[in-house]
Order: sequence, then C-alpha cells, then structure tokens
Amino acid sequence: MRIVSVKEIILDKIFPCFINAKQMQGFGYAVNIFYGPLTTYIPILFSVFTKSSILGLKIFTFLTVLFSGTVMYNFIYKVSKKKMIALISALIYISAPYKLTDIYSRNAVGEYSAFVFIPIVFSGLYDIFNGNKKKHYLLVIGAVGIVLSHTITTVYCAFFAIIYILANWKKLKQKEVLKYISIDLCLILLLTAFYLIPLVEHKMYGDYTVYDSYEMNTTGDYVWSTGIGFKDFISSEFGNNEIVFSIGIVIAFSVCLTPVCFNKLKKNKGYLLFLILSILSLIMCTKLFPWKVMPNILTVTQFAWRLEGFFVFFVSYICACNIMWLSEALKDNKNIIGIFVIICTMVCSYFGTSRYIEKNNEDGMSNFDKEKRYEDSIMAAETIEPYQINREYLPVSLVNNIGYITNRAEGVCVLDGRALIVNQEKDGLNFTFRAEGVSDAKLELPYIYYHGYTVEVNGKDIKNYESENGFLAIDLDKDGNVVVKYTGTDIEKAGYIISASTLLGIIIYCISKKFINKNRE
Repeated sequence: MRIVSVKEIILDKIFPCFINAKQMQGFGYAVNIFYGPLTTYIPILFSVFTKSSILGLKIFTFLTVLFSGTVMYNFIYKVSKKKMIALISALIYISAPYKLTDIYSRNAVGEYSAFVFIPIVFSGLYDIFNGNKKKHYLLVIGAVGIVLSHTITTVYCAFFAIIYILANWKKLKQKEVLKYISIDLCLILLLTAFYLIPLVEHKMYGDYTVYDSYEMNTTGDYVWSTGIGFKDFISSEFGNNEIVFSIGIVIAFSVCLTPVCFNKLKKNKGYLLFLILSILSLIMCTKLFPWKVMPNILTVTQFAWRLEGFFVFFVSYICACNIMWLSEALKDNKNIIGIFVIICTMVCSYFGTSRYIEKNNEDGMSNFDKEKRYEDSIMAAETIEPYQINREYLPVSLVNNIGYITNRAEGVCVLDGRALIVNQEKDGLNFTFRAEGVSDAKLELPYIYYHGYTVEVNGKDIKNYESENGFLAIDLDKDGNVVVKYTGTDIEKAGYIISASTLLGIIIYCISKKFINKNRE
C-alpha cells in the first residue's frame, strides 16, 4: 500500500513526496513522512521495469537477503580472517527462524531491510578501532541505510554501537579515532537531513499518533508485557503476530558448545564482546530485562521480542567460532563439522520457509494473483478508506475518532462564525473556493492536518492550524477567494538541499582525490 501510494505521489508531481491525496477517504494521509523512504523508493524503481509493485517488492526482498549475507560474510571475514567462519556466520544470519518469519509472515519490510546495514555499521566501527581507518566511510553507509530503512532498528543499532565504542574506550582517546567518528556522525546527519528534518518539524508543530507513547504502545509497561519466555526460544510454535521465536536447531547446537570452547576463545576480544552482546540482546527479549524503568528512547521498540534480530546478528559469529573450534579439535577432519552445519542450516532454512511456498487457494487463485488484484484495486480506487491502511501517522485527535473521517462532508465545514462557501473545486491536494458573508468564521478545510499546507486568501498567505478534529483549519474575517495547496515547508526543502549538496560534495571529493592520487603516481 505504501509503495503504490508513494508512486502515485510521484506521478502526481507532488514535492516533497509525503502526502497521498486519496488516502483517508480523499482527505490526504502522510504515507512517507514518518517511515524510512528507502523501503518505498527502491521497490518503486524496480516496479518501473517490472510494471508491478508486487514484483518490485519481491525483487527488493530477495536483494535484502542476498546483500545481508554478503555484507555479513565480509564483516566476519575481516574480523576472523577465516572464510569458513565468515560463511557460516552469513548463512546463520540470513536463515534464522526469526529472520525468515520477518520476511514471510510479518512482511516487516523496514526491519529486514535495516538488517542489511547492521554488519556495515560494525564493519566501519571495526576499521576505525582495529583495521584500515581509511574505510571508516563504511560507518556512514551503514548508518545512513539504517536511518532510511527503519527508525526502531536505528535506535537499537546506535545503542549497541555505543556499547561497542565504550568497549574500545582506550582507543577512543586517540585523536585520529575521534576525528573519524566525529566526521562520520556529521556526514550521517547531513545525508539523512531530508528525512530527519521533516520528522523533527512534525514533532515540534503537530501532535501525531506516532509520537504518542500510549497510542503506539511504547511505554515501558507495555514493552515489558511483550517479553517472551526462554521456552519460546526452543519452540517451533507460532507466537503472537505469527512469529516463530525459536532460535533454531543450528544456533541452539552451536550455542551449547560455548561452555566447552570458551576458555580457548575468550582471548579473542571480538568473540568475548559479541558473546556479551548476544546474552544482553537475548535477555532484552524477555521480562527479565527492566523495561519498566527504561527511558522512552529505548521503549520505542514496542515489542521486546524485536531484539531477537540483534541476537541473531551477534550470536551468528559466536556460533561460527564454536563450530570451527570443534572442527579444528578433530584435527584430521578440520572442516567436516563446518560443512555439516552449512548443510543443516540450508536444510532447516528450506523447511522453515516451505510452509510459505505459494500454493493455489481454494478459489484457484495463487497468492501472487491475489496480490496483483489488490495492487490494481488500489491504483484504480478513487479514494482509500481509513481501515485499509495503518493509522499511526494521523493526528492524535483523529486516531480514536475515525468515524469523523468516514462521516465528514467532502467540502469546507464552518465550525464557528458565519460564512457561505461557494465554488468549491478540489483536485488532489489543490483546493479552491470562495467565502461570502464572512463574520469571524472558523473554517475547517477538507484535508487532514500536516505541516506544509499553504493557504492564500485573495492572493495573500494566511496562517493555518490544526482544528480540534485533526483537520486543516483557518480563521477568516472577510470575504475572499481561497486557494489551498500542499507545498511542503521551507525547512523541509532545505533538508533536501542539505542532503543533496552533501552527497554531491562527497562525490566531487572522491573523484578529486582519485585524480590527484593518479597524477602523483
């Protein structure tokens, strides 16, 4: 729905591409302000060639799996210098039951997209502290990718990255390390300004559900209540939201080797740190973690079990190291255990996804055909009803009053005072009308309130605000011709300029540096 909606915004030539005019029964809905744009723009790009948003999303999903494995392999190989450890880590990372249900059952596009970039973030941090410092730019690429994919994953990636940095606090005192981290943080903020600035602006000038802890179930009490039991980690039963919380046979077997091989591997600081982070992230999935006293920034996760994705990331390295220790302990059969585990991982992955393999339904239609019919219905619909899409990006005053949207008249509503409204013409996010016989009138316009609408009366801009019903409103004290349009704000446009200028500057810098180095040679 979001992909198709954003595509329609682009086709309507609306900029910034935030509000879809036909959503929420034609009153407009911000489908692209509060959620990472990467998960819509890339599938849209693929859909240009496939002529289908469904296929575009499928290609995008496949690539997230492929790149997740690739970047994980590169990161672990950099850390361990062993190809077999890197390969096992990568396969576990992309095929853990939680990751598969993220894709096949929850269809959590933002979450599984963000997990492409987590290994890149830690690869950049590793290079800053232990490796080739010239590759510190990996931290920028990874962080920008996560920010533009999934806000919740961004928060927790930052949380674990801070722990990783503190674990290297002695090296943090080095001027070169501080320089690279500072530069990278600045670049991350500048490159994501086009997304972060509208987020902050709507937080400051509006009251939206996505920022309300109680409406979004992001209170400490609620997150604690979603904690799962340790028995869920070894169960193959579906949990809430059709999720398998089981860590799987391969991870369970590999983790059980930890007490045996810990003394041999504890000198490896990377192993020890990732073991600690594995244990921490696993505990955070349960009610043992003190969620009730955590700051709001951490309870944004909504569901404690979401931390299992980070557990999979950290533990995949532990599992691979344990497996290879066992292989090497056999001496004459150095890689036999590793190869066996790889085969088991692939087999378990197949059986983990077999339940989702496309089959014809009772009506003879395949899932793909149904999805395509759904896509076509969205494109053909004149308006989209409120219950056909999530409602967390509505003003708080509207989210519990959806009936007002469904029952509201299509045109201007006079909430107070007196005014006769004539010649109303609406075309998407453009609306004109004439107000006559005006006397201290408060007019509610046929758009849900978002920052960025411009209202002109007789050619002059006037102030607009949010009505008590969550709609766009103006005060009028004289007759006039009124023109309403969505233009975005100057600050939002500045964000795009900042990000584009920064990206252009980086490209020019890289080309210039390469040219200079070539001349020196």
